[in-house]
Amino acid sequence: MMHQVIILIVLLLISFAAY
Repeated sequence: MMHQVIILIVLLLISFAAY
C-alpha cells in the first residue's frame, strides 16, 4: 500500500511545482 502514499506525495510535489 506504500505505492499509493508515494504517488500522493509525488502528486503534491507536482502541484507545488506547477503553482
